[in-house]
Amino acid sequence: MNRDSAFVRLASGVPSERLEAARYLQFWAVPADIPELRSAISAEPIQWIRGALESALARLGDESSHKIATTTGPLTISGPKVIEAEPLTRANIARALVHELGTSIASIYYNIETEWIEFDQSRTKIDLDRLKRFLESIAALAQVSESASPENFELSLLAASVAESAQRQFGIQIAVDGPSPLELNSDRGLVEIILQNALKNACEAAIANTQSPIVSLVFNRSDRETWIAVRDNGGGLPPGGATNLFQIGLTTKDGHSGIGLPICIEAARSLSAQIFLESEAEGTRFELLISRKTGEA
Repeated sequence: MNRDSAFVRLASGVPSERLEAARYLQFWAVPADIPELRSAISAEPIQWIRGALESALARLGDESSHKIATTTGPLTISGPKVIEAEPLTRANIARALVHELGTSIASIYYNIETEWIEFDQSRTKIDLDRLKRFLESIAALAQVSESASPENFELSLLAASVAESAQRQFGIQIAVDGPSPLELNSDRGLVEIILQNALKNACEAAIANTQSPIVSLVFNRSDRETWIAVRDNGGGLPPGGATNLFQIGLTTKDGHSGIGLPICIEAARSLSAQIFLESEAEGTRFELLISRKTGEA
């Protein structure tokens, strides 16, 4: 492939061909290609292909496609442009891994689905789906590894929304109970990630253990903290308690990545919160404790 053929492929109706072209141009495009790269980005509907093209522009020092001009006068460059690398944090490493692996997985899915009629019933699809779930978990880990961004939000509305989503996914009724309104000052996104994982685990445990699954989400606050509890009537914790379940890669469920609970712990750390997991007389109780801020209503 050369630059001319790469731009021809960028107009292809086949995503894998556009992806191959974008990855080529990511490393071999030259400054004269900037206008065509901008045009291709504006017309490209697939995120990971746009990402490769945007990387090509960034390598060429062009940022006009990412920023809105704030002046109307002539642009004066007084000195050489210095490009500083992003700090090598866990979040940045995870994002880079997700981008690279996600591109490859998407291409594999496209090629197999078009070349293999029996793909949907194959073991290959099962393994690829598991790899995809693991990649999604890495992306979530990148998000929760960053500093929390507190804001005031209505916990009762968030609880109802997360429970409704889990009900649709698992087809069981989830009881939600707590005062409304109840305003919480915390990072809404991180709290949502924790509740999503807790409800997912609870629903799966309850469905696997009984024909009458019961899952509840209860929340309230004391003078020192806001607490949120998820309960289920599943089989309880495995022998040895909950400690091992918070280690990455360890899981008692077939086909799972073993990263959901570690993500919860990482998110709780960002919130300066605590998580407790224990077996009850019937099933398991997952509890999140968030300390109240000074002056919080």
